[in-house]
Amino acid sequence: METLDIKEIFQNTDFSSSLQSIAWKNLVDMIKYKCEWYGKKFIQINRWFPSSKNCSQCGYYYKDLSDKKEWTCPHCQTHHDRDINAAKNIQKEGLIDLIDETFVNLRNWGDSTVILLSWESTSP
Repeated sequence: METLDIKEIFQNTDFSSSLQSIAWKNLVDMIKYKCEWYGKKFIQINRWFPSSKNCSQCGYYYKDLSDKKEWTCPHCQTHHDRDINAAKNIQKEGLIDLIDETFVNLRNWGDSTVILLSWESTSP
């Protein structure tokens, strides 16, 4: 999950009335609780991670994204929906964080155990 600046979102009048009825912190807490309940790891990605601006296919950084909802990567020509591209990048970043944390823990244990990671696809 990506951390969000909720105060900034509420300042946008288009979203504020519908989002103010949502207890955002409670939602995040419930998702964390459910992850713990089912033995899953909950990871939040820093809100400054450029999830929308990075091409999920080749990693190209598209700095001129502005308010575009769709864009085509000038490097690999992959066409992206901004939100779907961001979701793919958030998933990749979360997996990288999980792998980094796992290997740090292995080093601290002094163990040479190999860990196999698997996840279910979230693609339609």
